[in-house]
Amino acid sequence: MVAVQLRSCTKQSVQVRQHAFAFWLLTLFHCLSAPGDVEAVKKIEARLLHPKINDSIDEATGDTALIVASRLGRVEMVKLLLELKSDIEKANSYNSTALAAAAAAGETETVKLLIEQKAKIESLDKEKSTPLMAAARFGQTGAIEALLDAKANAEHREELFGDTALLMAAYNEAGPAVQLLVERGANVQAKTFKGADVYDVSKGSSVVREAVEEGGKRFAPILRSLTTLSISGLRLRSLSVDERRAEKEAAAKAKAELDKAGKTLGVPSDGFAERAPDER
Repeated sequence: MVAVQLRSCTKQSVQVRQHAFAFWLLTLFHCLSAPGDVEAVKKIEARLLHPKINDSIDEATGDTALIVASRLGRVEMVKLLLELKSDIEKANSYNSTALAAAAAAGETETVKLLIEQKAKIESLDKEKSTPLMAAARFGQTGAIEALLDAKANAEHREELFGDTALLMAAYNEAGPAVQLLVERGANVQAKTFKGADVYDVSKGSSVVREAVEEGGKRFAPILRSLTTLSISGLRLRSLSVDERRAEKEAAAKAKAELDKAGKTLGVPSDGFAERAPDER
């Protein structure tokens, strides 16, 4: 059993390539430890990493142990590193944090954990890209969903081309990611600094076009409901009692449709109401 675990851990150590021996040994001890040996692992980790837990372990990338563990999706390792006071916002040489690394790698559970531990949702790398954009660039739908649930801004633009998360997903023809972003209200009309829209950046990709159309079908009922609710709120003060009653009934119906659509997408309806004015 130990031999099997050792082979697995050795293979994983190859993935982290030339990271420091201390982290390799740390990973090895963690892999070989039985579930009941958590305290022993903590002592080993504390001895190996403290007080330089936030130091870079890769000169080429500037990655910290937390960034590497997050990228590999080692949830238990991430938990232990955070317990040992690893800096959750410590960035590498690209100014990318553990959250961005996990998002780009599609490690959804790690993304959720880091969000729970108060990682900055809108942290910016050297190109001013966010973790949501990192997930969108690689089509990581699970990470995208988790970040949007945490109120990540889908309309933020990076400074190199003016891309949004949707434009990045479209550029890489990540159909499922494009559809998800459109369903969640991303602005399909957004354009790069040079005026290229979602269809232009994807060079007319049929995958992207179908994803946008499918996402739009699911978002349409939500948009209609939001429009009805907004109009109702504006008109109520100028109406008679009977007209107000009828307007409130229409608004209640629209709210019900919004709730239904939100459940279908797995998103709270108040999340749509809160995001819509700023992001559309």
